[in-house]
Amino acid sequence: MLRQALHSITQLAHVSAGRLRVGIAVAFVSGMSFLAATHAATEAQPHLTFGANGQTQLALFRGWPVLFTLEIIRSDSFQTTTNAEPFLIVPGPRGWTGSILFGVKTGDGSEVTWPTHLVGDEQEPVSIGRREAAEFGWWIHPAETTTLPVGDYQISTELNTLDSADGWIGKTNSPAILVRVEDEPAPLTPELRAEKLLRLAYHAFWTGQTNDAASFVNELLVEQPTNVVALSLQGDLAELSGNHAEALVARGRALREFYLQNPDSDELPTTLIQQHRASLIEMLSAGTSDRTILTARLEGQEVVLEWNAAASEIYRVEASSDFQNWTVLRQGLSTSASSIQTRVPVSERSQFFRVAR
Repeated sequence: MLRQALHSITQLAHVSAGRLRVGIAVAFVSGMSFLAATHAATEAQPHLTFGANGQTQLALFRGWPVLFTLEIIRSDSFQTTTNAEPFLIVPGPRGWTGSILFGVKTGDGSEVTWPTHLVGDEQEPVSIGRREAAEFGWWIHPAETTTLPVGDYQISTELNTLDSADGWIGKTNSPAILVRVEDEPAPLTPELRAEKLLRLAYHAFWTGQTNDAASFVNELLVEQPTNVVALSLQGDLAELSGNHAEALVARGRALREFYLQNPDSDELPTTLIQQHRASLIEMLSAGTSDRTILTARLEGQEVVLEWNAAASEIYRVEASSDFQNWTVLRQGLSTSASSIQTRVPVSERSQFFRVAR
């Protein structure tokens, strides 16, 4: 669940040309810390990566939530070695709250305490294989950030297992990140308004307040009906409630808006595509018949299109490269069975297909 939360938060960290864009993958860009501790140089050691809302420099507005994240990988993750033994880290008697310590310093070097809340199990050990990472997260809730004094802060984490009974024994620190606490500007620009509502929505979503999350999303979509991240989250909320049809529609709209807003993008919204496909599979497996569901697959130089059909209906297939102008590819299609399949040639340009009656 934490990995999904981290992906959701880092969607909001991708800002281009002054507007929000949907994130493609979780990526934390920061330095790594390494300390040999008491082990031999050939043994694996923990490398720490720390961030706030997926960033190493963050402007935090009071009244907005923040998610701190710590990622731990092993020092031999990218070495060509046959040692595949899991790297075990076990918290001490006080749990992870006692084994991962926050260090918060003001601009003049004074140490202060911030109210952080660990996501997940306090006592559960982590076992890190090669090419794997352990992830930890801590929320500061919106009501709590309102109490933080305005100013600049350096924040780091210390992994300390000197009192642990098993696993890696040692102590190491992450590089510090910079957080500037500010009052929320007034008035908010449309971009900041969207970011605020989305951060509040994701915080509510991942803390179990799904009704509040839906309210934030709906409020934003009234103001900005083409917001890709809001549409994607609307799909997540619908899926959580078991409404796969609504999830499919929301994710389909999110995909459509992504391509409309990013016509020349070389990157695909991979996670959103996978979620849309999952909603489609749920609909198909449920035997839904009151909605036409179109699937496509590539076979050689042809695209095979198939959809569920009613015996008394006549269908046509249309294609578009921009969601604005549609060309009829096939028409007069009917069947006495429960589905129709047709083939169209592959185009040199990206194409989107729809079925109409």
